[in-house]
Amino acid sequence: MATAGSWRDEIFEQGAKYLVVKDYEFCGSIFSVGLVVEYESCGYERYDNTSLYRFYSTASERKELIWRLHDDEAESKANEYFERLA
Repeated sequence: MATAGSWRDEIFEQGAKYLVVKDYEFCGSIFSVGLVVEYESCGYERYDNTSLYRFYSTASERKELIWRLHDDEAESKANEYFERLA
């Protein structure tokens, strides 16, 4: 199933937990190695040709975090940053 407004299929499973395996920062969202996050949803920014993936930290403070993927980047890039937990 494609994400809203995007040609991409979903690359994360809603409600699944992921371990951050590579640091990433975007507009105040800080993903640090070892952080466990839960995937919520995806949106699409047409002006930047970018899929925006919404996660929440599973720490005591539930904080929204955004990870982005440009249209010219492969979906497999997600595997560089996240490992799905069982």
